Amino acid sequence: MSDSDTQRSAPISQRVVQWDERGCKHDAMVSIWAPMPHDDHFICEVAIDGLPEPFHQIVHGIDSLQAIILAIMAVRHYLTAHADRISFLDQRRQHGIPLIVPSIDPDEDRYIERLVGMEIEHFLDVAGRHQAREASRLATSYGLRPFEAPHELTTDELLDMLSEASGNAEGSEQDATRAYAFEERRHAIVAELRKRPGHERLLAKLSSQSPGGNKDNFSDTFTP
Repeated sequence: MSDSDTQRSAPISQRVVQWDERGCKHDAMVSIWAPMPHDDHFICEVAIDGLPEPFHQIVHGIDSLQAIILAIMAVRHYLTAHADRISFLDQRRQHGIPLIVPSIDPDEDRYIERLVGMEIEHFLDVAGRHQAREASRLATSYGLRPFEAPHELTTDELLDMLSEASGNAEGSEQDATRAYAFEERRHAIVAELRKRPGHERLLAKLSSQSPGGNKDNFSDTFTP
């Protein structure tokens, strides 16, 4: 079977990106077809329709999994090379396809994975702090007390603030921003309470004080 004999069935995966042709944007469709046996290996067809010049490749892999991986890498390489002209989900220069790092050797792979893991944790930490600041600002604008140094608050003060935030969150169905602010404050207080010794006892106390003693009011964020 030759590469040209690849059977054109329905693609197994597709993605739409926006292509900017001199200020005029239109959709471009990325399509990947199922890998197929070819002699002693597999081939996988990939194409991008809607470009000024057609993109079409057939990649080869030692098995079906490698063929799919190489097809994804081929699409990513092409779109990255034309990043100035594409967008994805209204984000310029983005295609949403993650980088796949080729395997080198086990020790080097583990080292790269550790580096990537550390960078992801750092990014999430920075993003989380920004989200926490924004949620705190919103909560304060809706009348809740500042929550800038929770470790300095007593447990009783935290419980009082949690009761206030929970009550307001339940009454904010018509205001999504308000509901978000109070719910985020509730989660922040519970996260601080979980650092304190005996937080299981605190959960029981909160449950007994909630209407009907409903433990589910707090168990979602208080589960160890």
